[in-house]
Amino acid sequence: MLENPVEHWNLLLHDQLNDNSQVEDFVDVALAVVAKDGFEEFMTMYAELTDRFSRNKVLHHVLLDRLRTDEFETVFNDAVSLLDNTNRSIVFDVADRWFQQDASATFEALSQLQYEGLRDDLLESTALRLADTNPLRTLEQLETLPESVKGIAAYLAVFRLTASDPIEAVKHLSKLNQYPIQVDEDSPYARDAKDRMTNVARNLFSNWIRADVLAAFEWLLSDPIVAHVRSEAHFEIKRAVTANNAEAMIEIALKQSKDESGVELEGVILSRLALIDFDKAKDLLPKMRAGDARVLGYAAIGAGIFYRENDPERSIEFAKELPELERAEYYLQLADRWAWHNGKETYAHIDLLPSAEARARAASALIRRQGSKKELSDEEIERLKSYLPEEE
Repeated sequence: MLENPVEHWNLLLHDQLNDNSQVEDFVDVALAVVAKDGFEEFMTMYAELTDRFSRNKVLHHVLLDRLRTDEFETVFNDAVSLLDNTNRSIVFDVADRWFQQDASATFEALSQLQYEGLRDDLLESTALRLADTNPLRTLEQLETLPESVKGIAAYLAVFRLTASDPIEAVKHLSKLNQYPIQVDEDSPYARDAKDRMTNVARNLFSNWIRADVLAAFEWLLSDPIVAHVRSEAHFEIKRAVTANNAEAMIEIALKQSKDESGVELEGVILSRLALIDFDKAKDLLPKMRAGDARVLGYAAIGAGIFYRENDPERSIEFAKELPELERAEYYLQLADRWAWHNGKETYAHIDLLPSAEARARAASALIRRQGSKKELSDEEIERLKSYLPEEE
């Protein structure tokens, strides 16, 4: 068969068997054609295969075999020359293999492609591959990458680094601002630069707290580049709190001056601690600063009195520990927490709440909770609606 591969190709092509069932034979003959008569001869025969699966599998095998002897750029250009709407994956595979051997040469060649859509997709795919496999190298070589992929490469590399080495990732956060992404409506990346920074910072913090909670929290509250993230990271902060580290985290939060974002975080920490170690949380209440943090902390303890000690009256009376100006907000937060912890008991004692606003807040929370908990009857839900303002 190897002595006259073209003849055997024609025999396979015109027999009565399905091409798909003989694809391995087509591959063997195609490789023999390329070895004996060259790739140009194969190209004339390749188009005769009408079955898409067979045609693309044969082409893929031939191109990968040529990578053993020919230059990557030559094989890649040949793959592009045979591009149709069925074999883009072959072009991407050859580009990926080339990239693994010589990233800079691959990027250079991709940048010269005339097909804009293919060029942009290949550049983004290759940048993603580089960022995923070697994020630190990517960040060190950003200036050598094509302009169109610098922003994507920087974002993906830093995001990848937040998982493997969050401390190192901190050093490169500024690159997210230095190399912005030009996104379109179909882009999978957040369109707003602040949102992308928020995504990275929250992921970084979540991973760093596994190794060193206090260092991660100190960074979150002190690095100006993530100042806007602090108010959006309450979930991650709560998840980091334990009975052992809560007091130290509160001390870190207290170091932030009152005009800085995140000043209320000591209240967030204490409210989480109240669910873990109620007595310790009560002991730390005096550390809360006036305003939002103090109200949040006191509301967490007041709610604990309600659901732990079954004492709704004392839960409400606990507001007297606060200055009068902070009590209205205390009642609102207490209403939310009552409803979150125990719907039936909140319904039973809703009239104890001392303000119409607090009763409306509790009623609204209970109605929302009913969607998943189904604790109350239809008649009880109708009664709760009477507590809501007319506009609701």
